[in-house]
Formats: sequence, C-alpha cells, structure tokens
Amino acid sequence: MQTMTRSTMIVLGLITCAGSALAAPFNEVEPNDSKSTATPVVGMTSGDTIIGTTTGTSTSASTTTIVPNSADYFRIKTAAAALGIYRHQLGLASTPSGHTATLRGLSQSAGTIGTTDTTVQTGSAITNPARAVVWYGFGKQEEIYYRATGTASTSLPYTATLTDTVILPAVSGATLQPGTIEIRTAGVGTFAGVDTDFWLYDVNFNAIPAAGNDDEFGTSNVSGKMIRNLAPGTYTLAIGQWQFANNQPAPIDDNYRSGFVLDFPNAVVDNVVNPSGPTSTGTFNVLISDGVNPLATIPLTFAANTVGDVKFLQFSVIAAAGATGIGSASPNPVGQGGSTVLTIAVTPAPSSNLGNVTQVTADVSALTGNASPDNVILVRSGATANWLSSSISLPNALPIGLKNIPFIITDSITGPSSGSFSVTVIVPPPANDTCDTATAVSAGSPAATGNNSLATTGTGETPVCQTSSSKGVWFSFTAGVAGNYVFNTESSAQVDTVLALYDSCGGALLACDDDAGTGTLSALTANLAANQNIKVMLSSFGVAATGGGYTLNIVAPTPTSPTGVGTATPASINNGAATNVTLRVTVTPGQVPTSTGTTVTVATAALGLGTINLRDDGVAPDLTANDNIFSGTMLVPALRAAASYPLAFNILDAQARTGNGIIAFAITDAIGACCLANGTSCVVVSAIACNTQGGSFSGAATTCTTPATYTLSTSGDAFEDISATGTALVPSGMGDLDEGFQSVPLGFTASVYGTPHTTGFVSTNGFVSFDAGFEAFLNGTIPSAATPNAAIYGLWDDLDARTQGSIKYQTLGTPGTDARFIAQWTNVPQYITVGSSNTFQIVLFENGNVQLRYGTIDAENASGDYTIGIENQAGTAAVSTPGAGLGTGSRTLTLTAIAAGPTCVPTLPPCVADVAGGANGGPDGIVDGSDFIAFINAFGASDPLADVAGGANGGPDGIVDGSDFIAFINAFGAGC
Repeated sequence: MQTMTRSTMIVLGLITCAGSALAAPFNEVEPNDSKSTATPVVGMTSGDTIIGTTTGTSTSASTTTIVPNSADYFRIKTAAAALGIYRHQLGLASTPSGHTATLRGLSQSAGTIGTTDTTVQTGSAITNPARAVVWYGFGKQEEIYYRATGTASTSLPYTATLTDTVILPAVSGATLQPGTIEIRTAGVGTFAGVDTDFWLYDVNFNAIPAAGNDDEFGTSNVSGKMIRNLAPGTYTLAIGQWQFANNQPAPIDDNYRSGFVLDFPNAVVDNVVNPSGPTSTGTFNVLISDGVNPLATIPLTFAANTVGDVKFLQFSVIAAAGATGIGSASPNPVGQGGSTVLTIAVTPAPSSNLGNVTQVTADVSALTGNASPDNVILVRSGATANWLSSSISLPNALPIGLKNIPFIITDSITGPSSGSFSVTVIVPPPANDTCDTATAVSAGSPAATGNNSLATTGTGETPVCQTSSSKGVWFSFTAGVAGNYVFNTESSAQVDTVLALYDSCGGALLACDDDAGTGTLSALTANLAANQNIKVMLSSFGVAATGGGYTLNIVAPTPTSPTGVGTATPASINNGAATNVTLRVTVTPGQVPTSTGTTVTVATAALGLGTINLRDDGVAPDLTANDNIFSGTMLVPALRAAASYPLAFNILDAQARTGNGIIAFAITDAIGACCLANGTSCVVVSAIACNTQGGSFSGAATTCTTPATYTLSTSGDAFEDISATGTALVPSGMGDLDEGFQSVPLGFTASVYGTPHTTGFVSTNGFVSFDAGFEAFLNGTIPSAATPNAAIYGLWDDLDARTQGSIKYQTLGTPGTDARFIAQWTNVPQYITVGSSNTFQIVLFENGNVQLRYGTIDAENASGDYTIGIENQAGTAAVSTPGAGLGTGSRTLTLTAIAAGPTCVPTLPPCVADVAGGANGGPDGIVDGSDFIAFINAFGASDPLADVAGGANGGPDGIVDGSDFIAFINAFGAGC
C-alpha cells in the first residue's frame, strides 16, 4: 500500500500544466442535443477548448436536422495523468454573455439510481471566472457530461477552456486502529448548521461502496455521520456540501437518499456555490475516531465565491501491536425487539497465536439499553478464530440508529487490546417478512390485514409476472377441500400490489399477478388439492416501493351438488311391440369435494316397471367406464297406452349430496294392419284396438296389402351378347352417347314394382328408366325421391360411349314363353378415364324378374362410385348392392319380383290322411293307397307317423290312440 506525498503531487501538477502547450480546440458536432447524441471530447487537457453555437435550450431536436436553438451536449473524457487529485475547471466565454453551462448527472430515489438527465452543477455569475463549472478527478481519464445552452441573443460561438489544478489533501496525523471507524462533520461559528455530504475513497482513489453519508441516519441532523469497519490502509475522504455527487448510490443508513449522481465513475462534483457573500468562508470540523480513543477534530474551510468546492482529507488505519478483531452481527441490521448474535474474528499479534487469546468481551449496553458496561463474554467457536456471543435480545423501544459495540481481546502474551464495530438498529420488519415466518391464514372472513411499509425484499419477492416489486410479506395457506381458490388484495389501502403463490419456501412458482384486480390491485385463481399447502407472497409494485396497508382476501370454492342430463334412445317408441330403450344420464360431479361413489337410478313405475339402476362400468349398454355417463336398458312391453312418460332420475354421491332430473320419453299409438281371428279379414287400426278385437297386429305402418318388392340373388345364367345383333342406341333431342337417352319398345308388357310397362328409356349412363328418360351422369344412393325413379341400375356412373364401345338393345324369345328385353353396354369407358372399359347387360323378363349380367368391368374406384339395383316409382323403396361386390365383373345378379298381396293369408288345416309318398317318407300332397298302408303299419307299431289328431287345431297330440285312427279313416274317405 502506497501513500502519495505532497512533493509527488506538486511534480504531477507541473507535468499536467505542461500539457497546455499542446492546447487543441474541440468543435461541437450537431445534432448533440442529448446525452445519447453528445459530441465526444476525448483526452482533454488543460488549455484545450470546446467551441459551439446555441441560441436555446431545446433537447428534442431532429436527429438529422441541425436546430440552432438546441442545447449542446459534450461527453468529456480527460487525459490520463499520474494518480492524484485534480480540479478540472471549464470556463465559459462568449459575447454577449448569455450562455449557461451545466454539468449533467442522473436522478436517484430511495437509493436507486434512475435514468433521468439531471443538472448537477450550474456555472454561476459570482464565480471567477464567471459561468465556470468545476469537477474533480484522480488522473483516471474520468468522464462527465457538459451542456451549454443559449438565448435568442447568443448567435455567436462560445468557447469553454479547461484549466487543471493539482489538489493536495489535508492530512490527519492521527493513527487509527482497524475495525469500527466513525466519521462525522459539524459546522462551527456562523456555519454551525453546515450541511455536509462526503464519501470515502481507498488508497487508489476508488470509491468504497456504501461508504458515504449526507444526513445522519435516524435524525434530523444535516451534518454527516458514518460508521464503517475499515482494514489497515490509507483513505481519502472527499467532502462537499449537501449536493455532493459521484456515481455511487446512497447507502441504506443515509437519511437523505435522493440526491443526484453522476453517469461515470472516478469523477466528483458538488453543486453548491459557497457562500453567496464575497468575503464569507465556511469552516467545519471533521471528527474521525476508531471507537477507542476519540481524536482531535480537523478543521476544513469552504472558500468564498467558489463553485463546487470539494475538500479532501487523508488519514491512515494502522494495525495495533496487540491482537485485533473484526466484529460483526447476524442479523445486521436488526429490528427493535429482535435478537442478534455477535461474532469477533480475532487476529493475534505477530508475537502471539490464537492459543494465547484467553478471553473476548463485548460491551452490548448499546443494544440492551442497560447501563454501560454491559459486558458479555464471547465463546470461541471450535478451533476457529471466531468468538461468538449468545443471542442478544433488544428492547422493543430501543432507539434506532447505529450502535457502537466496543470489545476487548485479552492475549496472555501481548496483553489486552480493544476494538469496536457497529450494529444498525432499525424498526423491525413485520413478523411475516420472510417465507420461513409466514403467517397462517384461512379462507373466508376475516381477511388478513397488515402493513408492509417496513418489510424487506428477499428471495422470491420479484416473481416472473412482475420483476419490479419489493417489501414482500408472506402467508401460509392450506386448502380445506379441492377446488378453485380466489386470492385478491381488494380493499387494500395501498393501490398497487403484486401477488405470487409458491408450492413451498424457495419452491416452484404456481401463479402470480400484478394488476388483474381493481385498478392496479391483484387477483388470481388457483386450483388446489385438498390439504395442499402453499405460500402466498404479497408485495408492492416497484423496486423502491413504500408499501402500506394491505388486505389479503381468500375466497374458498363453493360446494356444489351433482347434476345430470338424461336421455332415452329412442326418445319415442310405438306400442306395437315390446321395445328395448337405452337410458343414459350424463353426470356433472359435485364439487368441493369432487363427488365419489356416485349412483344413478331411474323410476319407471309409470310404465308399470320397477327402479332401474344405471351403471358407468363400460359393460353394454354403457360405452366407456368411469366417464360419468351412466347407462341402462328399459324393456317397454307392447300395448302400453300412448302418452308422455317423464322418467325421474336421481343422483347420489358418497358425500350424501343428491341431484335429480327428468328423462323425456313418450309412447305413440302404433297404427297398422290387424289380421282378425278368422285369419282373412284385415283392418288398419291401433295395436291396442287390434288386441281388443282378438286380432294379430302386423306392425306399425303396415297395410293390409304387402307392396311389390324384389329379392336379390346370384345366378349362373350366361351373358347373351347382342353387340352384333342389337339395335344401336340413338339418343334423342340434345343428347349424345356421353349424356343422353332413347325411348325404346320392350316387345311385351312387364311390371316394375307392380306397374306394367311396354316401353323403357335406355340412358347412356348405365341404367333403364320407365316413367321418363334421364341423362343423370352423377349417380346417387337409392331409394331417393330425387330422379331418376322407376329404374333398373346396371352400372349407374358417368359413362361415355362417344369414342369407344357401343350401347345396343334387343328383345329376344317368344312372348308368353321366354320373352326378354336386353340393354347392353359394350366396352364403354368411364368419362375421361384412360384404360377404362365396362361391358354389362340389363335383362327384363315378362314376369317382372330382372337380371344384371356383367362381362369385364372396372373395379369400383371408391365406395359409392357405382349405383346398382332397382327402385320404385316414388323413390321410396329399392333393392341395391354395393359396387365393390362386383369386383371386375364375370357374374350375374337376379332380382326376383315378388308381387303385392294381402297381409292376412288364411292358414289351411293339415291334411290328416296325407302321411306318406313324399320326400323322406313324408306327405306328397296326394291321398292314395300308399298313405293307407303307411298309416296302418305305423298305427300297429305306435309309430309317431300315425299321430295325426287330438292336439291343438286338430293336429298331433303326441299319443297314438283311437282318436288318430278315427280321424285318419274319416279324412281318407273324404279325400283328405
């Protein structure tokens, strides 16, 4: 460690001044109306000048246009020099003298440096030279922002010339011991209330962090006071008046923490022009003490008519010959009513060792409020150098501020030595200032209230939703039941809060919010499990927030009962036959807690049935297990009265909560054909009326006549090729062999779905219609009310015979015997399909039967690409088959016509005498001698063949006896 001597600094001053022979001008470069656009001035030395022109103070000029009335900013960086103290004075000269020079800095609030450009010193008219600005540096190429502004009359250039002067510090001859060092200032005489502002620098003129003070902490005293632990070394104290500044933020124990600061390190500025009178001087004292032996004061004087005068005082801290100690406290600061543990790290004298330290005592009267000395004996922590006290309890009413703790170290070789350190006493933070001391809270009323003005800012108090928050207080909340909980700060006295939820102290962030509540208050919702514990942090917005009264509201989820929506499938049936109905209830479980063990029942007494239990087990008719859709089957007997039957369902969970609802269900009258008891009479009545008349109900919507229909089967009948003998199709009208049709004679009368036809319309697109002709290239499903109708579809698709293949028709056979009409498509491709070829026939017979015969065809490209079958006149009935079943052809399909007939057909009694002569020895429809011989033989052997009478409706009764013999003889004689 090296201390600079007075002679060294004088030499440095001469070297610095010699640089003026190389004076150089620095011209402004526009635009330079702000810090960001400031003209750089690098390596400025004594005698150098800044030259510029300005007629105003604007700081909002265009970045591309030179505005004469804008302010001129310069970023000045002085030339490097030997380590020392230098006074830099920049004198402003202009004609007329309407310019103003200022040094620039930044704002500060509550110890946090801001970003606002701020005036830190203004050139004064009373100084010599007038309008000069002054700052101090240490030869480290310190930087500072300089601004010149003008008026409407200052159109001529100004010149600012730099003058550097070496400053020698005052030197204190006192020797201070390492440890707690107290520094304070006080005015004398007419300056008894002088407002000082100082900062401490190390031997290399580096500002020591947090080693500064403006106003004494915890008092209204404008003089400075600072207590810090200092190691051996040389220190320099820079002292200004109340607007002193460097680039360091105000320490936490400074009573005034909103003074401006500089943008860059190593520069020192004071704003005060002192004093305003021409002859007054300001004298004040600096008192430095090591806490053991108070020392004499060092008087310093602020000179008259000087701007930004800063005084420098150098002193040394030298290790004592005996053992030394560095004291500390944990926690420090400590709140009123709290407790702290003292630690003194002992360093033995060079001629001794730790084993020779026999005792360490500390006077804690400043912490306990007891009369001094209030000594405690510290205990050595194992083999380490640390000596620890027990926990020291502070009274609730102990005055706040810095407390000096003297201590004595007893060494058996060098004797006792002393030292001291400081503990800061503050108003204690709230009891729930940390997560570990979180206050337990519950949902509902009353809300948690308090004030976080004195809270500190710790881990987890700047959550991701708002990184600018402070003064957090903590709560511990355990959810009573599962559900969504609402947390908010409504009704808080402070207006801007932040909320965050964590799964544990130091754990994962679950949710956070800044401004979702009223105004800028907070609100958030969290889904919590039953008995889940979380930590709630409530803080104030802003890094330097002041805090205030808060209200934390927690709203628990509202319990709900289970509900359900019921359906019946089908929702309506007719009463013509017994019908199975699927009942389902979709359940919304109750909440807080969520329903478990849920059961669902449906009351069906109105239908003459019992209670039906619905299930959610995945067993039919239930579709999926445990999806809260409960299902069951209800078999509704036939002939129930037509009416609406609202079926009441009930839901019950294991928490004894219930829900209910109605399943809409109805029965309608089935109207249809009723075959009366005589077996031949038929009436269309309701199923109930039919039953009352003793009839047999044929089913809903049946009639007393069964409609004509067809059955579909395969056949081995061969393809009859008429490609060489048939008549070529000539489409009529605007049609052609792509989209067209032709009316042609059948050559006989044939029925299609019971309607007789003598002509047909052959379409180019693979079908024959009978009521009208159609092109219809876009096929569809059948039956359909859309045209075509009354048609036979061999291969309905978009076919095109214009350039390939042929379409022909021909009637073969003899009418009344084997007449048949054939329409044939030979080698006809699908529209614009390369390689396509389809050969097939539609054959209509006199008896109404139809054959669809296929040669080689294209396999169906996709489901529904072909339509194949037959359709009635109204498009309400059809018989069809999928095109995929045809493959690539080489097969024949037969549509066998079934004529319309009566619904009720009489049942003829069996012919008792016809017992033999047929296949397998059964009846052959003829009563002859073979029947007589067979019966006599069977009767003699009691063979069941002879059981022909005695049973219901005159049939067998399972016994061969005389009734069978008499019945056979009577029937044989009558021919049956």
